[in-house]
Amino acid sequence: MGQVFALSFFSHRASPKRKNMIGTILGNRYEVFYHLGGGGFGQTYLAEDVEAERQWCVVKHLKPFLSPFYIPNLEKAEQLFDREIEVLRDLGQHNCIPSLLDFFTQAGERYLVQEFIDGRVFSKELDESLYFSEIQILTFLKNFLEILDFVHSHKVIHRDIKPPNIIRRRQDKKLVLIDFGAVKQIVSTEPSKQTATRIATHVYTPREQERGKPKLCSDIYALGVVAIEILIGCQPSIDEDTNEIDWQQHRQVSPELANLINKMVRERPVERYVSANETLQEVKKIIERFSPEVVAKSNREPTPYKFNYADYWCVEANKLRDIYGYCLSAMRLYDKAVEINPNHWKAWFNRGITLRYLRKYKESVQSFDNVIEIYPKSGKAQFQKGLSLSKDGNLLEAFDSFNLAIQINPLYPVAWFRKGVVLHALEKYDQASEAFEEAKKLRPSLGYTNFPQIF
Repeated sequence: MGQVFALSFFSHRASPKRKNMIGTILGNRYEVFYHLGGGGFGQTYLAEDVEAERQWCVVKHLKPFLSPFYIPNLEKAEQLFDREIEVLRDLGQHNCIPSLLDFFTQAGERYLVQEFIDGRVFSKELDESLYFSEIQILTFLKNFLEILDFVHSHKVIHRDIKPPNIIRRRQDKKLVLIDFGAVKQIVSTEPSKQTATRIATHVYTPREQERGKPKLCSDIYALGVVAIEILIGCQPSIDEDTNEIDWQQHRQVSPELANLINKMVRERPVERYVSANETLQEVKKIIERFSPEVVAKSNREPTPYKFNYADYWCVEANKLRDIYGYCLSAMRLYDKAVEINPNHWKAWFNRGITLRYLRKYKESVQSFDNVIEIYPKSGKAQFQKGLSLSKDGNLLEAFDSFNLAIQINPLYPVAWFRKGVVLHALEKYDQASEAFEEAKKLRPSLGYTNFPQIF
């Protein structure tokens, strides 16, 4: 039931099956507006805290489906849910681990509320198949091992380290480790072998963890697999005979980096690094061999992946509005887009349309004014502004906007048509007829008889 932000989502979409949760207020303060994803044991949502200046937060909902597949592991799911609460209570003080905000029971169902991490899941960086230099990989390992060292110092084993559980935070490009419960990964065990519950993706899972006996170095193994994935651009394969990972045939690297990674992913735990701290010290030694300028650049540009967060939120808002009809939820995402980039005219444009759907005509006009300020030659923005003005009863101002749209693009049939509608409402029938005729020339389906549908 992991959180994925900006998520991969964010190519996650609001699911129609979870439609009834959108708009729900949980715990008398958390208003759900976006479905992040989930699995058989629960769902994860974005919500606004109405008591904390409407700050965004992540709500995890433990709600298993009542099917034979999930019932045997329900007790384990509840244990892991409780485990995540306890772990976040202790570890959430770290800047790169989500903080626990709240947990409660409502209508007999359990919820966990944690800090929203504004960023992009690391798996999306890898999906782009971009080339990471050795220093970028070492920087990734150093930054992540600093987090993992903190986790291990509290005697906690994460047990599910993989790219979807790592987020690159937008504001500072730092890595954030998420999903300490791993409830979503539970797989039913055989009735005669109820001693362990596997909670991780196979390629990242060392043998001892599959047997239900994870160690601190199990996390080191998983991180080593992630490093190999960064190096070769895909998940590595495991030799069925030796259970070792053979990756060096896919990319040549320095002996120091190769030795580091190979030791991280040894099949036998005793042959791996003992702890995150020991691994971190080895990584730092290798980094010292690079020039300060190269290291500084890798800190400034830790990934070759460039992601447009404003575009992302705008597209997700369009989906919420156009596919599922969630206009109020879409507004939150449009606002996020323009917060990130105040000059994102597409977000302002779609925000204006959505506000008109919500009958907030004056705010809609202001959104289109912002588009026009950014993009003065936008005839579409002038046209949409005219629609909002006419809906608000400001016919003279609407007439001016339709006229401006026509000046920018004289071959704009619906602008001519709407101009005719306004003129007709102003009882300027001859001019209205001329505008309708012009619209009909440009698009024969438009004509005088269509105008009553406008108001």
